[in-house]
Amino acid sequence: MIYPDSDARKLWTWSGDERLTDATPRGTKADFIADQLRQGIATGVIPPGELIEQRDIAERFGMSPTPVREALNQLAAEGLLVRAPNRTLRVVHITQEGVAELREVYLMRTALERLATELAHEHISRASVAEIQRINDAMADAAALGDLQGVRTLNYSFHMRIYQSAQSPRLLESIQRLWLLLPWETLWLQGDLDGPLTEHRAIIEALSTGTAADAAELVVHHIERAYTLLVDSVEAGQLDAISAPVTAKKRRRVN
Repeated sequence: MIYPDSDARKLWTWSGDERLTDATPRGTKADFIADQLRQGIATGVIPPGELIEQRDIAERFGMSPTPVREALNQLAAEGLLVRAPNRTLRVVHITQEGVAELREVYLMRTALERLATELAHEHISRASVAEIQRINDAMADAAALGDLQGVRTLNYSFHMRIYQSAQSPRLLESIQRLWLLLPWETLWLQGDLDGPLTEHRAIIEALSTGTAADAAELVVHHIERAYTLLVDSVEAGQLDAISAPVTAKKRRRVN
């Protein structure tokens, strides 16, 4: 399971020097590494197309190659990492051929996130609504500064904090798994992000003073808008430039 965490950016600073000990919070070392990599991919901190090297990951977590290799094989089996002909691994990124397959992901997201929003409306506290508002405000600040990595991470935190309020751990985990298959490139297509931020504010208002149906419909519209944007961008031939692997000039690599 991936934990919704507003400190995801702090957890995933690739240039950091921190090392983990051999003790892991739960499960095997391979499970722990796989969970941490999933969180990095889900929040966009590890971007689409990123090269994943076993030695770098082992150094980052302070672990031997064996659990790292097991974790990477697990993520490759899940379709989150793809193996190139030269045996290197990269984070999967959307291609024109893969867009049609994402329709199923969006349909599943629509159903599950509608349910999670309805349940969240029933259980959410004023304190949680205030926290979600703060996350969206921080996302707006990040957008104004051109910090698209911050936008991606905070966008993830915004939605997961809502679904966490549904008090349904299995539902939350199912949604998080689907988010791993979401093409994060869609966020790069949204320009100044005024649209998504405005939609977020409407969702917050519905959670606070509206009905469960109102909040759920707004979330569904939010998801459908992202999918439509992706399809339109593919048809306009914009996808290749957006989903190309990130280069060293755009972000620092693991040292």
